[in-house]
Amino acid sequence: MDGGSGFFRIGIFGGSGFFRIGSRGGSGFFNNGIGGGSGFLKIGIFGENGFLNIGILGGSGFFKIGSGGRSGFFNTGIGGGSGFLNIGIFGENGFLNIGILGGSGFFKIGSGGRSGFFNTGIGGGSGFLKIGIFGENGFLNIGILGGSGFFKIGSGGGSGFFNNGIGFLKIGIFGEIGFLNIGIFGGSGFFNTGIGGGSGFFTIGSGGGSGFLNTGIGGGSGFFRIGSFGENGFLNIGIFGGSGFLNIGIEGGSGFLNNGIGGGSGFFRIGILGEIGFLNIGVFGGSGFFKIEIGGGSGFLKKGIGSGSGFLNSGNGR
Repeated sequence: MDGGSGFFRIGIFGGSGFFRIGSRGGSGFFNNGIGGGSGFLKIGIFGENGFLNIGILGGSGFFKIGSGGRSGFFNTGIGGGSGFLNIGIFGENGFLNIGILGGSGFFKIGSGGRSGFFNTGIGGGSGFLKIGIFGENGFLNIGILGGSGFFKIGSGGGSGFFNNGIGFLKIGIFGEIGFLNIGIFGGSGFFNTGIGGGSGFFTIGSGGGSGFLNTGIGGGSGFFRIGSFGENGFLNIGIFGGSGFLNIGIEGGSGFLNNGIGGGSGFFRIGILGEIGFLNIGVFGGSGFFKIEIGGGSGFLKKGIGSGSGFLNSGNGR
């Protein structure tokens, strides 16, 4: 789709907007995907330059994290492949790679997984979202030995745009409980996508409940949280995010990695008005082990303008 500008843009070849997710996206405040144009935040593969560039072979920018990554302000990782976050043993490149011998992709959790945007499980094939055992490639592939297709869920299923197995996939309005629930006011389940979704392993949309992966506006707690007004979780990216392991955005809460404006305390803090954390980078940041910013507080390593006291302090107005 060649989408125009707007507050929230998701898709392929999207125009400018406040939030851009997909492939070859244009400029915008948030640009997340493959080959995206410049913007305040760029996450994905072959990203162009911007204020924040995270992913594989990303172009120059303010922030770059990973192994074998291109030039940038930060390049961090131990033996892992290139990507935004690589945790585990011999992880391959990708945005988030956690586990043993994980394959490349935007999100990889498990053992021996193949490439894909989301790849979770054992030996999963490539695709946008892969959860399960030995899944084949496709946009969304969840289950055991699933065939290729846009949405494939079940055991040994064939290809198709939508392939819905036995009680495994629920799509619509006011959906009942099930493994996969997509729509408006969906019930709890393994996969919940839409507005006002209940708790589950995967929830995407507005007002989503808690779950392992929670993406959208007002989402509840979970392992992975992306959007606005997000609650606590393992990974929280967006605006007014709650506490969690990884928090990126505006007014973010505490967590292991907190990146944005007005973020709370955590192991890793990047942005404006940051609180205490192990690594704090931004404007008017609080104290921490590693502090780089303007008007920053004390820390073990302090670098910037108007710096406070610290073990190592380099800048103007120390």
